[in-house]
Amino acid sequence: MKKSIIAQRLKLAREHRKMTQVEVYNKTGINNKTLSGYENDVSDPDLDTLKILSKLYKCTTDYLLGNTDHPGIARIPQDKNKELPKRAIELGETMELSEERERALGTFKEMSPEEQTKRLLSMYEKLKSLPLEQQKALEVIIEQLSVRQ
Repeated sequence: MKKSIIAQRLKLAREHRKMTQVEVYNKTGINNKTLSGYENDVSDPDLDTLKILSKLYKCTTDYLLGNTDHPGIARIPQDKNKELPKRAIELGETMELSEERERALGTFKEMSPEEQTKRLLSMYEKLKSLPLEQQKALEVIIEQLSVRQ
């Protein structure tokens, strides 16, 4: 019998981090027998537990749930697409940019909202295709930039 995607991903993510079930227990308080039950498809973790494990394993809950095959970058819900250009411009305006990047931001601002969204989603697709380690490095950079705001 094939295990559920959640069971498979939980085990894969833990092993990718080179952690034992006992180490997960020591860091999260989630009993290793409970974790074994999740990984062997005996039971499913609740949402709070998924969040704890995704943070520990440095992957998204979308990855653990099987909504994306890319552990580091979650898919963008369709209803959030309209917010992307505005948020990208706001972030760009808070950063110290080179002249070249300033020009690129200016060009981006001149595009229609539809063109901006299309450009951002194209960049997002390229990011998803990067190796996991490069995705993780970008996440660290983005987090550091967000803290500066």
